[in-house]
Amino acid sequence: MANSNTGHDLGAAGDEYGFRDDAAGEDFAWRAVHLTANAAKHVAGAFYGRPHAFAYHVGCSTGGRQGMVAAQVTPGDFDGIVAGAPAYRQIARMSHRLATTRLLLADGGRRNLAFDADGDGSREDLAKVKVLQQRVLERCDAGDGIVDGIVGVDCDFVPARDLADLACAGDEDAANCFTQAQISAIAGLYDGTRNSRGELIYPGAPLGSEASWPAIILPHAGNGMRPYFLTSAAPVVAYTFLRDDPGLLPVDWAAIERVPDADAAIPEWGWWTLDVDTVPAAPAYATRMPQHAGAASARRPRDDGAAASSTRSPPAVASAVAALDATDADLRRYLLERKGKLLLYQGTADAIIPPQPVIDYHQAVIDTTFMGDAAVASQYMRLFIAPGVGHCAGGAGPDRADWLAAVVAWVEHSRPPAQIIATHQTDGVVDNERPLCPYPQRAVFAAADRDANDRANWRAANFRCATP
Repeated sequence: MANSNTGHDLGAAGDEYGFRDDAAGEDFAWRAVHLTANAAKHVAGAFYGRPHAFAYHVGCSTGGRQGMVAAQVTPGDFDGIVAGAPAYRQIARMSHRLATTRLLLADGGRRNLAFDADGDGSREDLAKVKVLQQRVLERCDAGDGIVDGIVGVDCDFVPARDLADLACAGDEDAANCFTQAQISAIAGLYDGTRNSRGELIYPGAPLGSEASWPAIILPHAGNGMRPYFLTSAAPVVAYTFLRDDPGLLPVDWAAIERVPDADAAIPEWGWWTLDVDTVPAAPAYATRMPQHAGAASARRPRDDGAAASSTRSPPAVASAVAALDATDADLRRYLLERKGKLLLYQGTADAIIPPQPVIDYHQAVIDTTFMGDAAVASQYMRLFIAPGVGHCAGGAGPDRADWLAAVVAWVEHSRPPAQIIATHQTDGVVDNERPLCPYPQRAVFAAADRDANDRANWRAANFRCATP
């Protein structure tokens, strides 16, 4: 087994990773995994005195994107690829993160769900998030036929309707109620980022992911007003997407009302000035990664009080961006010529990477590589949706599965996974076990003589995969 730092140590270079360093961008986009794989093969061959028999990639999040890039760009590297919660569509996804953070910080943070309970100017109270989470569960937990803390995919939750009785009196902000601005923001957080024409740039957080919002989305005292959405996206946008690095990020990332110092020795770049009316509204799935990417379009979020002009020219992007985006759905070289196998998986409660983009990519590969024939596609590629699972793991749903064993059996023994058993543990004890099914199938409770809401019956044998 081999791994690498993809050309950089997280935190070692501070927030300036990739600043004026095109090679670092190329390494992170695709080259590091390719070189690591081939170096590992060489070392293994030298040690054992014979070539390797099979090679696999297993990764989640960025590792999932790296697996997709390997299938798209370097199809000779791996026999089987496991790509979990793949962090692809980087331009749209990172722009969405900046737009969302800007929405929550604009106008003094009036849309933010983090509340200043003691009036000291610090937004430390996160009670609203728990109230929202409970209301979503009340509305949607039983929608899949089991009351288990997992929100079903068919959840019908409308913030304006379902939070109306929790509206703050006189629209005055308080800890356990929602202002109209906050209710509108919640709807936007679920919906995602749209440009000025109303076109969706990137989908929002899925219903059932609310418990993770304080760590991922919301600016509050606990994260220094710098949520993961902001810290993960601002340097990547500045130093990887834009061909000419626009400058250093300011010391106070949350001070979006001030004008960046363009006259500094190295100019400041205010991440809040990114215009997402220059971000593509739809992925170019069938395009090949160019040898040298030229200008790319990119676009802007909802009106959030910090909008930039939509008339300026689209920024030029670095050559690594096409590989970072990883949207090429023509996998003939990997799946058909090499006979590789691609296993995708995704949690439904993932606020970092929501399910819809990977579902879209799965369908795009079927349409582009297999001419729309899903049955033939399933011989080479399968997608598994994990209900109630957060980003790669965590959440109320069964989040532990042996993905490597599944892809090895597929590659080496021609046994495509009809289901993959996943478990959930609490304090080291398995308390939920279910099969994960190839999309679009879902696991349904099939033990008619047993209580579906009894945790003792949450065992894989009591479920079966069925097409909705």
